[in-house]
Amino acid sequence: MEVPYAVRKIGDILRAGDYEAYAVGGCVRDWLLGRVPNDWDMTTNAQPAEMRRLFAGYRVIETGIRHGTVTVLIDGESVEVTTYRVDGAYADHRHPDTVRFTASLTEDLARRDFTINAMAYDPVGGIVDPFGGQADLKRGRIRCVGDPARRFDEDALRILRALRFASVLSFQLDPATAAQIHAQAPLLRMVSAERICVEWKKLICGAAASSVLRTYPDVAAQVLPELAPDAAVPERWAARVMRVEQGEADFAGRMALLLRGFAVEDAMRALRCDRQTIRSTVQIAAAPDWLPTADAAAARRGLADFGPDGWAMYLRTFPPEIRRAMEAETASVLRRGDCWRVDQLAIGGTQLTALGLRGRSVGTVLNDLCAAVIDGTLPNTADALLDRVKSGIREGKPQYLTQ
Repeated sequence: MEVPYAVRKIGDILRAGDYEAYAVGGCVRDWLLGRVPNDWDMTTNAQPAEMRRLFAGYRVIETGIRHGTVTVLIDGESVEVTTYRVDGAYADHRHPDTVRFTASLTEDLARRDFTINAMAYDPVGGIVDPFGGQADLKRGRIRCVGDPARRFDEDALRILRALRFASVLSFQLDPATAAQIHAQAPLLRMVSAERICVEWKKLICGAAASSVLRTYPDVAAQVLPELAPDAAVPERWAARVMRVEQGEADFAGRMALLLRGFAVEDAMRALRCDRQTIRSTVQIAAAPDWLPTADAAAARRGLADFGPDGWAMYLRTFPPEIRRAMEAETASVLRRGDCWRVDQLAIGGTQLTALGLRGRSVGTVLNDLCAAVIDGTLPNTADALLDRVKSGIREGKPQYLTQ
């Protein structure tokens, strides 16, 4: 396994001090899957005081010293190193009340959530896999280490983590693990919204998100209580999940499709999403549930309603064939310089006041003209626009009255 310099250096220092040192958890899993690990964690039989002594020449942050974790910084890289431990009871269903350090790597791996995350590696002995993580990777299976009921009771967030891995990796849940997820889903109420949001975002953007949502409506209803009425009715839930299937892996877009018809802003705020994500989700969810004909008028309307960035994001919720056609039309509209904003009209407020319009009438008429240009019923030329205004004045239409 090719590992970063900092990981190699930490391992060398620990082994030189007669201690064991292993890369552990997600980095081993990702490497076995042929992926580049995002971060590296290490585990060792050296206790925190011994690690402080061994790494005295480097910056050491006592990240979770009570639980045996320190972060070592070497050449700009940071690596978490944790002493082998056995966890005590989890009164809050999230964090162990106590930990006991151990000299056994196997005991340490036994406390972890899933078999695919309970593997360790060192350059001498290779992979250490006492719970069958490699076999589960090959089978595409998410399985708890030991008793699933105990694992989820210890840390309720593991319920969402299991589904997140199933969604991102397109894996299936082991039957015993799946059964306990259904049984213990209400424990998610014990988890902070911020932590739920992190896992939910990855889940809903995963390649197998629709499959996971279809199978676990009870979990979705715990995360987003607004969905509970539909989650309880298979036909309604299937229809709602079908909306998510048509969109790309965009969090705001998929959440808008999933929550359409409910109090979207309230739901997103309850998840502690950032302001921009909330705004985008609300905007997309409020848009008409339409599949437009891919033409220039529809592209101009989309740009007018959403702006270029919002329209591009909204298009990600369309089925692929319509999305591609609309993206091509939108690119053509922008390339030609078609009018989709009032300030792109061939006339402005000065010409309207010269015709006698005043006050709010000016803005109202400009908006009417722009809507007609967007729809393609009126060319964006000064002559055509002024003729329309003069005609309206002659006919005495309310918007042309002086205000």
